[in-house]
Order: sequence, then C-alpha cells, then structure tokens
Amino acid sequence: MTGLPVPSSNAIVQNILENYIPTAIATLIEPMWILINRLLCMLQPLEGLQACNAKAKESIDANYSSLPPQLVILKALRTKHFVLAAVCAMALLANLLAVAFSGLFNQGLTEIRYETTFQSPYLYKVVPINGSIGPGGIATKPSGAYQGGLGEDQFLIAESNATRDTPLPSWTDSSLFYLPLFTETADPAKVNSSYFEATVQALGADLDCTELEPGKDFGVNMTSVDHTVAIYMNITVPGATGKVHCSTNQTGTVGSVTSGPLGMRYDCVTGPSATEFISLVSPRENATREEKEVCMGTIALGWVRRASGTCPLGKNMTLDGQESRFMRCRPRVLTGRGTIQVDASGRLKHPARDIALDGPIDNARTDVETQSVFANDVINIISQSNFYLFREQGIAFHNDSFTYDTTNYFMRREINSTRFLDPTRPLPTFDELTGPLNKTYSKLFAIWLGANKRNLFIQATAAGPEAIISGHRVQPEQRLFVSTPMFIISQAILCTYVVVAIWVYARRPGQYLARLPTSIASLIALFAASTAIEDMRGTSHLDKKGRARHLEQLDSRYGFGSFIGRNDGRVHIGIEKVPLVVKPRTKSTWLEQKMPSLRKRSGGPI
Repeated sequence: MTGLPVPSSNAIVQNILENYIPTAIATLIEPMWILINRLLCMLQPLEGLQACNAKAKESIDANYSSLPPQLVILKALRTKHFVLAAVCAMALLANLLAVAFSGLFNQGLTEIRYETTFQSPYLYKVVPINGSIGPGGIATKPSGAYQGGLGEDQFLIAESNATRDTPLPSWTDSSLFYLPLFTETADPAKVNSSYFEATVQALGADLDCTELEPGKDFGVNMTSVDHTVAIYMNITVPGATGKVHCSTNQTGTVGSVTSGPLGMRYDCVTGPSATEFISLVSPRENATREEKEVCMGTIALGWVRRASGTCPLGKNMTLDGQESRFMRCRPRVLTGRGTIQVDASGRLKHPARDIALDGPIDNARTDVETQSVFANDVINIISQSNFYLFREQGIAFHNDSFTYDTTNYFMRREINSTRFLDPTRPLPTFDELTGPLNKTYSKLFAIWLGANKRNLFIQATAAGPEAIISGHRVQPEQRLFVSTPMFIISQAILCTYVVVAIWVYARRPGQYLARLPTSIASLIALFAASTAIEDMRGTSHLDKKGRARHLEQLDSRYGFGSFIGRNDGRVHIGIEKVPLVVKPRTKSTWLEQKMPSLRKRSGGPI
C-alpha cells in the first residue's frame, strides 16, 4: 500500500481536509437521529396503545420526555420498546462515529519506487591474481588485493562493527559482497534521502570442513624445548587425481611472556590449559601444480587441551583424540544474486532478500563459467584471501578463556560464548565448531572483498550492456493512509444506520393522529372525554414512583381508538380504558399501507 498523495503541503489545509471535514460530516448526522429520537419518545406511548391492551407502565406512564433523548435507552429496553432503544443507540453511536471519522486519515512515510538504471563502476569479474602474493606470502610485487601493508583492515572493520555497530563496507553484508550499482562517492545532497534497490550479482565464500582422525588422515607431533612449543602436521587432502600430501608447522610459547632482570623470559602454564591452532599448509618439495593448488586451498585447524598444564618447561607433550580436535577446511567461492537496498554511500539499509546462490565453485574448475567471473583460476583468490584471513600468529597455551588468534576471537563473538576456549571445559565437538567458524569466515571474506573491491574487480570503462543494471530509486514520501481500525468502525456504524433506518420506517404505522402531541392542549384533547382520566384522580400529591404503584394496583388496560365521551355522548378518538375503546380501522404499518400501490404498479391483484 503506497497510500494517497498528501492533498496539500500547508498544515492548516491538511487539518481541514483530513480531520475537520470528516468530523463535521459525522457531527451533522447526530442531530438527525436526535430529531427522530425525540419524535419517537413522544409517539411511542401512543403507538403502544394501538393494540388496545397496554398496561399503564408501557403506555400512559411511560414518560420518555423526562430524560435527554439519547439516555432513554435503558428505560425503553425495560418496557420492551426495542425500536426506540435502537434509535437511542444510533444517537449515541454518532459520537463514536465522529471520533472514528476524525482518526480515519493519517499521514506516514512510505517508500515509493521509481524505475531507473545504474551504471556499475565494476564488471562482475575478478582481476588476474597471483595467489602466492599476500601478507606473509611472497610479496615480490603487488597483485590483486595486496598492495602492501599488514592486511589487517578486515579484522579492524569486523571488530568496530561488533563493538560499536559501525557499518560494514559498502555493498557488503554479513555473508556476501554485491556488485556495486554506482560509485559510492556520489554526492548525497543530490539524491536527498533516496535509497536504491536492484537485483545484483553477489560473491562470497564458505568452508567445507572435515574432522581429522589422528593416524588416519593426518599425523601430528607436538614438541616442547625449553620455552618453545611446535606442532608439526602431515595432512592428506583429496585432489582431482588422487590424494595430495601437505604439511604445516606452527611454533609458539608454552606460556606467557614476562619481563625479568635479565630480559625476556617465558613462564609455563599451570593447571588446565588450552591452545588453538590455525595454519596454512604447504606442498611437499617438487610438488606438481595440482598438488600446490590443493595445498594452497587448504587450512588446518586444531583445539588442544592440557589437563596438567605445560610445567615443567621442556617436558614432552603428546596429542591424542582425548585432548585435541583437528579439522581440515577448504574455502569455496559462492556466486549468486540478491536484491539489495542501499543508500548513496552504497551501504545496505536492510538485509538483502531473495538471495539465490548458484552453489560453491570447486577450486580446481577452469571452465567457461568460472572464466566469466575470474580472470584466472579460482584457487588464486582463495589462496590470497587465506593470507589475509588465516594469518599465522603462532600458538600459545593459556589457562583463561582468551585466545591469541583472530579466527577464534571472532568465533567467540559470533556465539557470545567461550565454550571452545575454556580449558576447564571438555573439547568442543566438530558440530559445535563448524557453525560459528563458517559464519566467521563468510563475514570476514565478504568484508575483505568490500574493503579491497577497487583492487579485486575489473573497472567498467564503457557503458556496455554488462555494466547497465535496472533497478529502482526508492524515495521516502509523506503519504495519506486510511486507518484500518477506524475504517472498520466507521463502516460498521454506517451499515448499522442503514439497517436501523429501514427497520424504523418499515415499522411505522399509518397516519392515525390528527395532530402531533407537541403541546399540552393536543395531549389533553386525547383523554379529556374518556373515563381513563378517573384512574388518575387523587394522584396529584404522589411522586412518580407512587403514581406508578397506584396504576399497577388498578391493573387497568388502555388503548387508542374510538370511544363515546363520558359527558357529551359523542364519538371521540383518543385514549380510553379497555373495553370502552375500539381499535382504529387503519393499516397498522406504513409498509402495509403502501402494499396496494406497490401491487398495482407491479401488475398484481389489488
């Protein structure tokens, strides 16, 4: 629902059109029902007499004029005058209708979409990358994302986002990077508060992890010499033509570093201790290209527990399945599409929707499909990103819940728990680790793409069809809306008005009074010549309740019709006691009086 355009920008005109006029219309309805109510209050006692068998409390003692017309509803219900009670309710509903009409329209901001096209500054294609170049790699010359530096931007961005809720890089969410629609340096003043929406191509990555069993898929050895600890691993990784043998080694300390009088020294860790192990793996010497690429795309991870700590320094430490958990992970590139909504700076205003992933791309694929996205083999972007995301920071035992590597640090933030870092708790299971590990890696990879997009994607130099993206400019506008609750209330009241109006006029009797009883003289003329006046003799000193008890004790019945005057012997029409009164010979309702003419018009018998 986009609502209606605001009728005017002037606040006074808006109030008149949206509030005052609807309220005035509802207010004008109330006097009409009050007029009908007042007339029925006068006529209802007389209508009750037409059956010539009415009790006093239902007719001559039913004084509806003693209360405001809207407030006789309870009295009418007690005397079973339901038509009058319904009309009283309609007069009261007029006040509710005025409130409903006054709140029928309201203004609110809504997003209006205007079709437009965007000139993307990049093609959906990654530049040629040398996967061996990166922070800690062979940094002989720049390539891809690596243009020098320590390569820590993605960690700083992720930390700031987690602790200060700062936005992620433009065109990036927590799992994917989206092809930019425009250069994010566009002047925000030119687009005001507009957003931009389009379905664009996306790029991301996830991990394919496998738990390793000691002695089966890998061999591991941990040695401790003085204050240094080293972990050596030989891993067997499945390749396209067979198993590939890779290896890794990590060195670190057995405890914390403290300063002493002779310089630096290392203290061992007492009691339960733990360490986390993350490392890139290397191919064996004289490895083939396939073997090198398989090892380039593999990460080794481990979690170790030591119940007895690392003291004394220099003791041998062995690893088994009871005190260690190791896994092998292979990053996989994901491609797909998603609908994003961004501001002028390219930052997502809402989570992307309608995400459709094409599935992971195998690192060894070199077919036409991957060549349309990657200028060279897929493994190169994976290998370079590994230098950034899995930085070798060494290993260190700790007896607290704080880790020394960035991957486990952000995994802890992802689940807000130190379950897999606490040395006093059992080793985490494979399933407990893979969930937060995959989310952490996908987010860091997307941030890495967003922070280095200028170096990773080919620039669009011409307005070719591949650089034109259709989408929408989403402009928040003030629009006029109809309140659903108030609309329902208003429609219910108006429909009730129609039903009650038809009911009232369909049940109206024909003309039976010479004049309306709107004056004392016209009222006296109805009963002055009857014997019913004798029932009221001697009641002038009684109050309302006393007179009602007096009439109830008499238990007389009254009617309206023809009777012989008690003094002049002439025929009168008015109120008289039963059986001295004769019913009038007129049709009892307005509808019955109109039936002959309706039948005549329809051609039926009269």
